[in-house]
Amino acid sequence: MRDDRNKWPSPVLNDATRGDATRGEPTSAETETVSGLNITLSRIKLQRQVWVSGTSALQRFKCHSWPSITPGFKQAQAYSVCLRRDRVLLVNGTLMKDGWDAQLDLAITEVSDSYYVFKLVGENSLAVLRRGTEISLTTPSASAMRKLFGYDVVLYRTAEIEFCLHIDRANAESFWAHLVESIDNLA
Repeated sequence: MRDDRNKWPSPVLNDATRGDATRGEPTSAETETVSGLNITLSRIKLQRQVWVSGTSALQRFKCHSWPSITPGFKQAQAYSVCLRRDRVLLVNGTLMKDGWDAQLDLAITEVSDSYYVFKLVGENSLAVLRRGTEISLTTPSASAMRKLFGYDVVLYRTAEIEFCLHIDRANAESFWAHLVESIDNLA
C-alpha cells in the first residue's frame, strides 16, 4: 500500500506534540499559545463540560450570558453559561450521569471531548472577535452562542478583556487558523 501520510500537514491542534511555533501553530496541547499585539490566544483544558437541557434548566442553574463576566473561571470553579432558553453548558461542575434525569426533569449530556476551548486575552481581543462577527459589549444577549467566522461558538467573558470560546472539535483547527490570521492582520 502506498504511504500518503506526508502529503498533508499534521493537524495543529492534536493532543500529541506537533506543529511549528514559528508559523503560529501550537506545538503541544499544553502550550498552544500565540501572542502578538497585546493579545494572547491559547488553548485551555477544562475539567468537564456538560449540556443540561430541559424547560427548567435556566431556573436550576445560575446562568451567565453575554456580556456579563463569568465568575469562577480563574479559580477553576463550576459555572454555567446559557446556550438557549432550554439549554445550559455546565463547566467544571460535578459529575452527572448521562441521559434523562427524571427527578430533575432534565437531559444530561457529557460534551467534554466534543469542544476545544480557547482563551483570548488582551486589549485588542474584542477587535479580533469583531473581525469574525458583529459584537458589542453594550448589547446584551440571553445566549452565549454566536456565529464567529461562520462557526457556531460558545463565547463569554471571563474578565474585562478576556474571552473564552468553545468550538466544536471538528472545526477547531480551521477556527484556530482564523483567529491567528485575525491577530496577524491587526498589525
